[in-house]
Amino acid sequence: MRLADAIQKDASEYLGDREFGYFTRAHFDFLVATDLNPQFAVEFDGLTHAEPDAVERDVLKNRLCKAAGLPLLRITSAELTERDKLTVLDYMMGRFVAWRDEIPDIQRELQEQAAGLPADAAPNDYIDYFEPSIHFDLQHPFPATAAVRDRLWQRFRTAPAVAGRGYEVEHSSSHVRFLCDVGSSMKQGPLRRDDFTTCRLRVRAWEPSRPAEPLLEREVEASIRSWLPLKETPPAPISLDAFLSLAGTDFRQLRDRSDHMRFAHLPGVSPWDIAENLAEYLGFRAVEEWARSQYSRH
Repeated sequence: MRLADAIQKDASEYLGDREFGYFTRAHFDFLVATDLNPQFAVEFDGLTHAEPDAVERDVLKNRLCKAAGLPLLRITSAELTERDKLTVLDYMMGRFVAWRDEIPDIQRELQEQAAGLPADAAPNDYIDYFEPSIHFDLQHPFPATAAVRDRLWQRFRTAPAVAGRGYEVEHSSSHVRFLCDVGSSMKQGPLRRDDFTTCRLRVRAWEPSRPAEPLLEREVEASIRSWLPLKETPPAPISLDAFLSLAGTDFRQLRDRSDHMRFAHLPGVSPWDIAENLAEYLGFRAVEEWARSQYSRH
């Protein structure tokens, strides 16, 4: 898709000869649209993007997208690498579509729960709970994580010590050979570069009878590039004004905080959430590799 076909240039906006020439000739790698309305563009940055000419073209494309308010996601081979037959880009696209279909029901359920709050409920106790994006994220872990957890149990009788994000523990403790934990001691943010969100998780495994003596202890991390430009599109808020009347509680503090929460991403595709879920998958893969080595010794 040409930039000129995806971006509406304002008639009053002046572009220099170089910018205008690029605007009319350049293409996006691909464009995601809803009912012919562009939602965001995706660009693949390969090895040649480090060359001076490519950098200059990238800057021009970034500038034009920013001026047009079109979110631009720049990906590398990391987002296209298959992990249990699924890529991170597949995962991101799936969440983007699911958000539109599922968030109204999530909001409705939360609003019904808000109606049953006691009159003396403290707003600070509910600030995170009534955030729709948190519930959405918990319902959408990286899909391949479930496959890894199943293999850990079926092949190595290794089970998570806690249920975790969207999963249940149904294994009899008498049959567990190893327990594992993915997610403790988490660090997240621009740990390496400002334009990437990195999630770092600690991974542990131990025998059920010796929880204080981990047999595996390491860190895994996942980095996801931030959106460019950062488009402020927070989840549509549940009617916090309705909470006031429904619960009979003073939720002004909660409402004020909600009004100022802004997420630098498109709905459902936060680099923060994607990195966290991918890191969890990588953590269980690390446990699987370790468990395989344990069984190969015997």
